[in-house]
Amino acid sequence: MKIGASELAKIFKSEIGFGLLGEFIECLTGYASSNSSEIINILEGLATTNRFSLSLQFLSEHERELCQQLFSDLDKSLSENGLNIDDRLQAVKQKYIHVTTT
Repeated sequence: MKIGASELAKIFKSEIGFGLLGEFIECLTGYASSNSSEIINILEGLATTNRFSLSLQFLSEHERELCQQLFSDLDKSLSENGLNIDDRLQAVKQKYIHVTTT
C-alpha cells in the first residue's frame, strides 16, 4: 500500500512474475474495507502489465476464491462508504473475474 498503484504498475510493467499476482490478491484482501479506492487503483495498474491474463490463468483455486472475496469486500465497502467509483470497480472486476471463473 505504501508503494502505491502507479509505482507497482511501473515495477511490474514487463510482467508479474509467476505466483505474484495471487500473493497481491491475498495481501489486498485484508485491506479491502479501509482502502477501497487505493486497492482499485492497484488492481487497475496490475491489469495493465504484460502477461496479466496469463498470470490470471495460473491462479490457484484458493487464489481465485480470494479474488472473488476481494471484489465482494470492495463492493460492500463502496456501498457502506458511499464512494462514487462503482464504474471503475466494475470495469476492473471484469478484467479479473471473467478469466478466473473459466
